[in-house]
Amino acid sequence: MLEGLWSILCVMIGFGLAELTQLFKAWRIEHSLRLGLVAELETLGRMIPHKVNVISQAETALKSSRIMNTSSTHFPDHIYHRILETAPDVLSGAERDCLHILYERLRITDQMMDGLEERFHQISATHSVEIAVRGTAGALDDLKAGLSHSGDLANSVIKGNPIDVYASGQAT
Repeated sequence: MLEGLWSILCVMIGFGLAELTQLFKAWRIEHSLRLGLVAELETLGRMIPHKVNVISQAETALKSSRIMNTSSTHFPDHIYHRILETAPDVLSGAERDCLHILYERLRITDQMMDGLEERFHQISATHSVEIAVRGTAGALDDLKAGLSHSGDLANSVIKGNPIDVYASGQAT
């Protein structure tokens, strides 16, 4: 009888230790993903002024009726996508919404900057160069406007107080 109790107790202890080990592993993975996300967001914060500078240079060139190649290093998004694929529960709903808007803006910025020169040539081939300059200048203004708020979105997530992008615009 006593041997049976000891056996049951050992099985329960083993089960408990296995569960604690799994919880610890999950915590470590979530913790490392969060640290990686913060590092990625900090990188974005450092890259945004560089992109704005490239856009400003392109605007200056455009004022002289010249087009400048605006392709540059793309914004990183590996950790964000890894979190969405492997551990979406790491993010709160407000963080997920905020990051979705941020990363979509950055993806569109990269895409538009990569194709800006081609777009200019397409417009000027079918319309006048003046129209191409105005259209490209408008696109550059849109890119700068989008980037002007992107740093705020990234910083709000880093600080643990994500901007509520679908409601009043206030931090949650």
